[in-house]
Amino acid sequence: MYILLIDEIGNAIVESLRTLSLSIFESLLNGIATLYELFIKIADYRLFTDETIIQGLYTRIGLILGLFMVFRITFSAIEYLINPDTMLDKTKGLGNIVKKVLIMIILLGSVHFLFDKAYEIQHMLLKGSNNILAKIVLNKVSGGDGTEGRELEWVIFSSFYRVNEEVCPSNDKTDSCELIRNVLEENKYGATIYHSIVKNKSIGNAYTFINANKDGADFEWTVSFDWFYGILVAGVVLYVLILYVIQVGIRVIQLAYLEAIAPIPIMMYLTPKGDEKLKKWGQQCLTTFLDAFLRIAIFYFIILVIQLINESSLYDGGISVGIVLTIGLFMFAKKVPDLIGELFPSMGGKAGLDFGIKSPKQAWNDLKSTPIAGLGAAAIGYGVNKGYRAYKTKHDDIKKAKVQARRDLKNDNKLDKLGSDLHKKYGDNLPDTAFASNDYRKSYNAVVS
Repeated sequence: MYILLIDEIGNAIVESLRTLSLSIFESLLNGIATLYELFIKIADYRLFTDETIIQGLYTRIGLILGLFMVFRITFSAIEYLINPDTMLDKTKGLGNIVKKVLIMIILLGSVHFLFDKAYEIQHMLLKGSNNILAKIVLNKVSGGDGTEGRELEWVIFSSFYRVNEEVCPSNDKTDSCELIRNVLEENKYGATIYHSIVKNKSIGNAYTFINANKDGADFEWTVSFDWFYGILVAGVVLYVLILYVIQVGIRVIQLAYLEAIAPIPIMMYLTPKGDEKLKKWGQQCLTTFLDAFLRIAIFYFIILVIQLINESSLYDGGISVGIVLTIGLFMFAKKVPDLIGELFPSMGGKAGLDFGIKSPKQAWNDLKSTPIAGLGAAAIGYGVNKGYRAYKTKHDDIKKAKVQARRDLKNDNKLDKLGSDLHKKYGDNLPDTAFASNDYRKSYNAVVS
């Protein structure tokens, strides 16, 4: 009876821990879904949506650069008059100048159209009904209805909350096993956990079945919930998304900047080394534009590998194998920028954004290096340091005061003992021989007289 009672208490504690772990797991998953949807919204955002703004900017820049273009053509004409042979030169000749002018005019007239089409393609890939990247990497098509983050939440959730195959093998047709299989089935229209996550933004009745037992059995859970590994992975994925959201915000500003300065590299094409300047600007545009898609592809790849690790290693080599492989996965993700840089050298340069995963210290240092966020970080650091210094100063003062108080008390006790001994020996009338110094004797006589 006592053994049975102890077993029941122990299982009740385990059930409470499983429920608590599921609650923590759900909170992390909600954060992942929210951040991922925010990532998609920011990536699809265009700063210059009003055509009058960008066209007005182009007009003002064009007026200034137009003067430069006239000066450049005039300078070339003077050069031809001084040295007529220059007209036949391949790089400085009249034919090359005419060709560059035509290309420049075509680019100036079409650059805004090209950016419009690029943003249309971006919107189609990020928010369209056919999520090509998800189809290629995860073999999963998003509905394109704003539930991409919840779809991702389901992918991670279903990797760690599954049917317990040891308790409910595929040939087990008991009611409890069939019920949990139906609940965990990916069905958009049924009353499943998938439907709760995607449509209701909660894991729904996952709490109901987390501690459900098989029919006729005690404490044989029909759900296998790898809570420790799941919470660990969800926490790391959440951290990656925080970094990616910040970086994709930089991408939006960078694309707007490249669109705004477009007339400058295009008109600089007329200069002797203008080809290189125009080429670098084009590479920067391409690198910045592809940034979001590369991030999504890397993120999908991480999720895919996590699924494969969870399906293969947890039951073959234990959870420790899965944790080691997951750490290896994210260490590999830190090397992605270098690998991409070797395959595509043009993806580097000043316009290239960092696709890798940074340590919290690196992320904090990057945050401090930005003008606005850096002020906030510096303010936080200043406040913390100031508070610590104030605490340290007060603590040291108190410590010194305690030490001095102990010394004063010790000295007072010595004097008190000395006076007590003298009083016991001589009473109220101290003879002159009781004093070692004439000054002490005079002082005593002055007090008692």
